[in-house]
Amino acid sequence: MAEVIVACVDGSRRDAPVVLEASRLAWSLGAPRIIVLHVVDTRRLPAPPDTAEGRAFLDELRLRGLEALERARTLAAEAGVEAIAVAREGDPCREIVGFARDARAWAVVVGSEPGELPSTVRCILTHWRGGLLAARAHPRHARH
Repeated sequence: MAEVIVACVDGSRRDAPVVLEASRLAWSLGAPRIIVLHVVDTRRLPAPPDTAEGRAFLDELRLRGLEALERARTLAAEAGVEAIAVAREGDPCREIVGFARDARAWAVVVGSEPGELPSTVRCILTHWRGGLLAARAHPRHARH
């Protein structure tokens, strides 16, 4: 049975190192396939989703998420890895941990900056019992 690697992308400059590290890990495990997960953080809505303003903002977040997933799939393909794209909505920590559990993931790969441990990563550390790799952005990935 192939090991499941979940690469969490958020549309930032951290996405490239996350996908590359997940791809390397997948290859090292003999399973050149990853799941690329993007969670639309619905806590960030400026208005309820049933209002025009809330719907417009949510639609924009969804579009950005799809774009991030497509960029991640392209990057994984360039690394010789198949990437299955998954979009979720809600609290990022809860969605990442829940998805990883449901998928029986071997590891979750997230992004972080040197000297920084984002709150979502801290939350995942608290609730996820599988492997967790924090991929750091390298200066060559600073472009986005």
